[in-house]
Amino acid sequence: MNAIKAVEVISLLEPSIVIPMHYKTDASAETSEPMEPLAKFLKEMGLTNVESVPSLKIQNTNSLPDETKVVVLDYQKNNGA
Repeated sequence: MNAIKAVEVISLLEPSIVIPMHYKTDASAETSEPMEPLAKFLKEMGLTNVESVPSLKIQNTNSLPDETKVVVLDYQKNNGA
């Protein structure tokens, strides 16, 4: 799914949290499926700068934001370890 289509689905579903997970990275060059960079998705969402976090913990549904929030998890290339 490209960035534009992902944003369309997000606007229909109106989730509390969005975690992008299928985007172009150094490791994705090894796949035959073309992927768009994270920056394109963030731009389509109207965001310019989103800091990545190592993890996300949701305590309960009361702690979810009222507006859709994009959370980018740290990307770590698997070196086979």
